[in-house]
Amino acid sequence: MLSFFDIAVSAFYTLLFSAVVIIAPFFRLQGLKRIYLLAAFLVKILAGFGLTWIYTHFYDDRNLSDIFKFYDDSRFMIEALQEKPKDYFMMLLGLDGNKPYYDQYYYQMNNWFKAYDQGWFNDTRTMIRLNAFLGLFSFGVYHVHTIFFSFIAFCGLVLIYRSVQHWFMESKWLLFAVIFFMPSVLCWTSGILKETFLLLGMGLFLFGLFSNLKARSRISPFIYSGFGIFIMLFVKPYILIAFIPGVMALALSKFLPKIKVAWHFLASY
Repeated sequence: MLSFFDIAVSAFYTLLFSAVVIIAPFFRLQGLKRIYLLAAFLVKILAGFGLTWIYTHFYDDRNLSDIFKFYDDSRFMIEALQEKPKDYFMMLLGLDGNKPYYDQYYYQMNNWFKAYDQGWFNDTRTMIRLNAFLGLFSFGVYHVHTIFFSFIAFCGLVLIYRSVQHWFMESKWLLFAVIFFMPSVLCWTSGILKETFLLLGMGLFLFGLFSNLKARSRISPFIYSGFGIFIMLFVKPYILIAFIPGVMALALSKFLPKIKVAWHFLASY
C-alpha cells in the first residue's frame, strides 16, 4: 500500500518531468502538438506502474525480478551514505578498486556478482549504481525510480522519432503510434530495466547517424553517436553489434550512390 508521502513525491516528479516535456525545445516535434507528446509520456509512466504491479502480484521471488533487483541492491549503498558517506561515493564512482573492505556491502547484494562470468563488463553493477545515484532524489520511494527511468526511455524514443520524421511527414500519426505505443516497447522500457538506457543509447546513436548523413560538416552528430555507442557498450553491447551491417549499408549508399541501394544492403548483411 502506497503512503501519502509516496504518492506526493511520485506526483511531484511526474509534474516536474511533464513540465519539461511541455517547455523544453528538445521535445518540439514537427507536426505534433506538445499535448500529444505529454500524453505519450504519461502513458509510459502508467505502463511502468503497471509493470511494477504485474511483478508484485505474479512473481513471488523479488530477488529474481529484474525491475526490483537493481533497486533493492542499491539500498545497501544508500544505507552506507547515511553512515559512511565516503564508502557510498567510492562504490558509486567505481573507485573501490575491488578492495576486500567493500565486500561488507557487496556480499549483502544478490546481483553484484554474476553467477556466470562472460568476460565482459558487468552491466548489472552499472544499474545498481544508477539506482544508488537516483536514491539521492527519490527519498526511498520506488515509483520515483520508475518515473526517472520512463523519462530516460522517453527521451530515447523522441530521438528515434526525430531521426526519421522527415521520411514520414505524410504518415506522422502512424510513426508516432509505432514508436511510442508499440506494446512490447511500451512495456519493457517503462520500468527499472536495462532496456530504458538501451533505448536512450539507440536514440542518440541513430540521431547522430542520420544527422551526419544529412550534414557531414558538423561535429555534433559524431558526439551524439559516440555517446550512444558508449551507453550501448555498457548496457547491451550485442545490440550495438547488430547495428553494424545496417550502418555499413547506409555508409556505402551515401558514398557510392551510383550503385543500387539493395546491393549495398545485400553485400553488408
